[in-house]
Amino acid sequence: MRPSVAKLVFVLGLLALRAPLWWRPGLGRDEATYVYWAAHFESRYAPLVEGGLAALRLVGAHSPAMLRTLSLLTGVAVLWLFHQWLRERGISERARALAVAAIALSPWQSYVASLIHPDGLLTVAALAFALSLRRGQLLGAAGAAVLALWAKPSGLVVVAVALLHFVLPPWTTQLGRRTSAAAILLVSTAWSLHQWTPEMLQALRSFGRISADVGPLSRAFLGAGSLAFLAGPLPLWAGVRAVRNPQLRSLLDPRRAGELLGWVYLLAFGVAALGLGQIKANWILPSLLLLWPEFSIDRRSLRWGMLFVPALFSGAMVVAFVSPATLAKVEERIGDHAPHYLTLAGEREAEVAGASRWWHRTAEYRSLRPWTLQLLEEHPELRSVETIVSDDYGLAAQLAMELERIGPTPVPQLVLPLDPLFARTSSDARAGRTLVLALHHAVSELSESAGAEFSWPHPITGRPLRLSWHETAAATREHDSRNLP
Repeated sequence: MRPSVAKLVFVLGLLALRAPLWWRPGLGRDEATYVYWAAHFESRYAPLVEGGLAALRLVGAHSPAMLRTLSLLTGVAVLWLFHQWLRERGISERARALAVAAIALSPWQSYVASLIHPDGLLTVAALAFALSLRRGQLLGAAGAAVLALWAKPSGLVVVAVALLHFVLPPWTTQLGRRTSAAAILLVSTAWSLHQWTPEMLQALRSFGRISADVGPLSRAFLGAGSLAFLAGPLPLWAGVRAVRNPQLRSLLDPRRAGELLGWVYLLAFGVAALGLGQIKANWILPSLLLLWPEFSIDRRSLRWGMLFVPALFSGAMVVAFVSPATLAKVEERIGDHAPHYLTLAGEREAEVAGASRWWHRTAEYRSLRPWTLQLLEEHPELRSVETIVSDDYGLAAQLAMELERIGPTPVPQLVLPLDPLFARTSSDARAGRTLVLALHHAVSELSESAGAEFSWPHPITGRPLRLSWHETAAATREHDSRNLP
């Protein structure tokens, strides 16, 4: 096949995999949370994502597809920077093309480059950091490390590696730039860490944390399986080759800062998976890009196979998102022969969200508009809600954003008193009408001022929700010992 034809086929295939996800009519629960934070800025978790979404909203982007433009752009940036990183390290042109294509077709990039997710910005920042230090651009490296931290909390690993290189001898080399870079990094990091609370850190430790009853061998199997699916065979093969031939000598050389960062990511989140039971394959995946070694695949059929498999995996994922009913049938047929959703999603999932099966998660991206309009038709008083108090962060955020799109009210304030990661107490609630939306707890546990209750089915599971509304004359603090200060 001619190179020009191969490139055209690749681009069309990439569009076929990403467009259906980009055009999903509704915001998923995490997407809705990030967009909500763009309207009510939250500096603790992913301020870079929120800032990008806020900028899009300022220029009139409110539909899910337009808001996902941020992910589309970062997806392109990831591939370009990955190509630059491989070229800087002397990887051959054919090997670079195969590597970039394999990453582009992987389910990981198909997801984070189509839907709103901080992984794209984190990977961009990590690759930019590695390239900057390799080229001796200390200020650029410091800026990239700050952006990594602002992309998501695990960007703190990039900050740690950056500080290590800024303080290593010889100190007389580029002393002024080293001092400036370290100062930028320390001030920005101090500001970010000041926002983090002990409750938030405890909640982060529960992300993806599976039951303690699952042994180390089963954890390793689940982690390897999820990594293989999200990455595809070629990145996994590259990672194995890098581990088998680690080349640790001179790893503290600034030109190899990216490889050092890759090792730190791999070891830190590998230990988190095996030791703490936090199986989050996407936390490890940036390390595979940073550690990618030089190797070639001579057989053309094997090269095509290395691209076909991740494309097939991504295609299956797209079908699951476009047709949750198909995924529900597959789950029903497989039964207990595959890991249950809550096993991999972690113990926290059952406490803060409504999903209990895989198809529940993919169904989140259907439009919430019909469900919301029916609720407002039966209870028109909820059109003017100023605050939503809930124990389901995702559904509350989705409803808040849908109410804004329906109008005429601005985005309601969310109060999540029992969630240590996203918690806000009623001291933040606006004066006006408050809706209490309870899934896991009694309405009275969420608000002492709740009025008469009524039941309403969950938009995906059909599980009964307990709703209540009341007028709040002024912001008052609800009594709950678990609220954040």
